[in-house]
Amino acid sequence: MPILNVDLGDPNYFYREFPSALDCFLANADMYREMGVTLFSVNYPSFYRQLCKEKATDRAFPEMERGRAPLLPPLLNYDISTIRIAKRKYGRNVSAASRTLGYKPHQIRKIWGEMDKESMEAQ
Repeated sequence: MPILNVDLGDPNYFYREFPSALDCFLANADMYREMGVTLFSVNYPSFYRQLCKEKATDRAFPEMERGRAPLLPPLLNYDISTIRIAKRKYGRNVSAASRTLGYKPHQIRKIWGEMDKESMEAQ
């Protein structure tokens, strides 16, 4: 069980049972990586600073490319169906669909683009 946000001024507090901050991170990697870099750095600031000092953030968050945020998780079938159905309601207005449905505009464009390709292939 990882230690929650406790900062006692000792940068080694988070990982005293491990040889390095990276080893502690990797022992609980599933939970930490699920948070993403931004949320991890907010919830565990001392731990994140120590990973930065060790120059271990690239190994801790391998999906992070040149300062970009981690990729979004793939959409579930339910999400795809919701976006496909919304095309009829919103026409080509991606912004309105994004605001209402809560999906990123590029996710909506991608699904709607795939729908357009399917309809062209069917003709």
